Amino acid sequence: MKILYLSADLRNVGPTRQTLNIIKYSGVKESCIVLTLFDEPEASLIDLYKEENITVECLHLHRKLFIFSAVKKIASYCKNHQIDVIHSNGVKPDIIAHFAAKKAGVKHIITLRNFPMEDLSGRMNPWIGKIIAQFHLFALKRCKHLVACSKTIADKMLKAYGVNITAIQNGVDTQIYNTIRSAENPYKNIGISEFDKIFICTNSFIPRKHNDDIAEAFINANLDNAHLIFLGDGFLFEEVKNKYKQYPNIHFLGKKKNVVPFLQHSDIFVSASDSEGLPNAVLEAIACGCNVILSDIPQHREIADELQSCGDIFPLRKIEAISEKMRDAAMQTKKDYAVEQLAESPFTMKNMGGGYGEYYHKLGLEF
Repeated sequence: MKILYLSADLRNVGPTRQTLNIIKYSGVKESCIVLTLFDEPEASLIDLYKEENITVECLHLHRKLFIFSAVKKIASYCKNHQIDVIHSNGVKPDIIAHFAAKKAGVKHIITLRNFPMEDLSGRMNPWIGKIIAQFHLFALKRCKHLVACSKTIADKMLKAYGVNITAIQNGVDTQIYNTIRSAENPYKNIGISEFDKIFICTNSFIPRKHNDDIAEAFINANLDNAHLIFLGDGFLFEEVKNKYKQYPNIHFLGKKKNVVPFLQHSDIFVSASDSEGLPNAVLEAIACGCNVILSDIPQHREIADELQSCGDIFPLRKIEAISEKMRDAAMQTKKDYAVEQLAESPFTMKNMGGGYGEYYHKLGLEF
């Protein structure tokens, strides 16, 4: 059998890495094709796929006018390449694949990495986000083979919409994300000493991530010999950066293709997000030995309950509570307990890939 993984593109984000790990560890590597809708952005992980000898092809669709031709092209592609199942990832691919799979007469699997009504309204204009979420929900409710990246998302979808959904939790690559510090210190040239406490945040700059709460809390914590690092981009990046440009110990370094050295040379990871799927960034930080400070949302609790030594939880949108956790964390040394727990937890790429392998098998798909 042959499986087609459909994505918008292979940009450098968590879902792209997770899809690669699914392919590598579920047993489908020799029987899959990765098909993208649009040309690759500058920050792409396509080379990682090619290094694994995974076939990657692109439809080169127009990013605004894709809807008029995408379904027909994907259905034709499936017939011409004898595809048995489409496994889609992302809002646009999920919607298009729903119709293309019906047209081609193949199975359709969706991996859902967020709760649509929270995610889409939290990273764009709320009204536009809600409209797009309704289109996404149309496809999700009709998908017979729906997988959530966390137990939290599966529970929320089941309670809200009564869908048939399976949870296979995200996993992190512990071979890449590990506690062995890279020889090159990425902070060496920006005035940070190896003896300073380094707080790091690798969020996108969108409303639901509340990066300004993290910056405010760091300022209020009034810590000596401490720095706050922001990695990432988004439409709020310049606004937040300009707001805190007068603080020399808050650094906005933009999007980085490889965050591993930054995590390995940091001490504490902070997330103030109000909605997630199962955040790869948190798992990656823990794997690199960072203690974590996380907002009290079910998706963060799902990790903290499994890895009870990983760090602390604070009430959402409570800046003083974040400051208090920062002060406490600044007094601690990095621990290995959570790293050891992570290696034995469901949150590894091998366990995630194995989960998908079992799921494919249950659907009668043999690759």
